[in-house]
Amino acid sequence: MSNMSYCRFQNTAGDFADCKETLEQLIAGGEEPLSREELYAAKRLVRLAYEMVQSLVEAGDLDVDVMDDEDLQRVVELANADAKKDWDEEQRRLEAEDEAVEAEAERSEQ
Repeated sequence: MSNMSYCRFQNTAGDFADCKETLEQLIAGGEEPLSREELYAAKRLVRLAYEMVQSLVEAGDLDVDVMDDEDLQRVVELANADAKKDWDEEQRRLEAEDEAVEAEAERSEQ
């Protein structure tokens, strides 16, 4: 089942941390082998995590050799701030359109 957009990251972060811990234990030799299905899913998750980090590195124009997790977090924060600004502007535009339509309807009724 997919996560609702308002809690997608909240729900996934805990599960992702659990998967990270399991992979770390698997690498250290302290974990039982994964089933074929779980191995496929683990490889997919690692690929998606890599692609996510790669996207953040590119968006933030970061140097992979010297960046840290705070740099990646900053890119996420900036992207979110830009999205919020765009969202707020779109909401204001839609509200103005609604007000114009309502005003026109009132003038038509008179």
